[in-house]
Amino acid sequence: MIRLLAFFVSFMAFTAPLASALAQMDIWVPSEERWIGAEEMVKRLEGKAVVFLGEVHNDQRHHDAQLIFLRSFLSQYGPFNMALEALPHWTQEKVDLFLKGDLTEREFLEVVECDRVWGFPYFMYRPLVDLVSSSGGNLIAMGVELSEVRGVLEKMEGEGLRTAPPLDALFGPKPYTEELKKFYDSVPVHKGTGDFKNFLRAQALRDEFMARNLLKGFKRYPKRTVALMGNGHLINYWGVPARFLSHLGLPVGTIVMYSREQIELKRPYQNEFVWVID
Repeated sequence: MIRLLAFFVSFMAFTAPLASALAQMDIWVPSEERWIGAEEMVKRLEGKAVVFLGEVHNDQRHHDAQLIFLRSFLSQYGPFNMALEALPHWTQEKVDLFLKGDLTEREFLEVVECDRVWGFPYFMYRPLVDLVSSSGGNLIAMGVELSEVRGVLEKMEGEGLRTAPPLDALFGPKPYTEELKKFYDSVPVHKGTGDFKNFLRAQALRDEFMARNLLKGFKRYPKRTVALMGNGHLINYWGVPARFLSHLGLPVGTIVMYSREQIELKRPYQNEFVWVID
């Protein structure tokens, strides 16, 4: 009851400036080569069972924009579920207890080991979680810990399957691997995990596992779902969206978020929408 009351208070307080905030958002539609507003983007997502919404994890502007989007999405379509890369799949039971009110937020963050597992501040996601949970939606934990991926890779190495299907079949098209190579080279910490081939295998496995976790959550909670994850997991449908669709052919939509400088570097896009954040 307290969460429900908090939702209505916050929702009513936000309704007035919502249209104004949406009107100031710049959305690039690659297939039409033109700009639209965020309000029109939300309307175009009608009929989509799953919406993949990108982010740069440590950019507060992206999370602010996500909150604006989710509030508009809620106003347009009613309660929905939210899947988070930030929550590993093994925390789902604890997530459910938290939403039921059986765990406080502090207890929840402790049992899911948020600081260790995710590494980015929870306060960036708190308003998103509060909005979805207080409005009757569920949270889907779809994340994958790197330790799980390393375990699978080590097992494959021990069995002599490192370069054999089915893993290589998951790598995706050449532009996908080229994009990952740029990402690998741009972040020095990645090289501490091994050579690029290992990084590519790990990324492919992580995308596949996230897609399966999302699928499991969607089947458990069959409701319109917004899935939040890093842009690298969904640009041009590579990664999680393509893998999800290979398991369940439902209508989906994708939105990536980038700065104005980044949008010029990453054309062309196969995503429906590119949200440009100043």
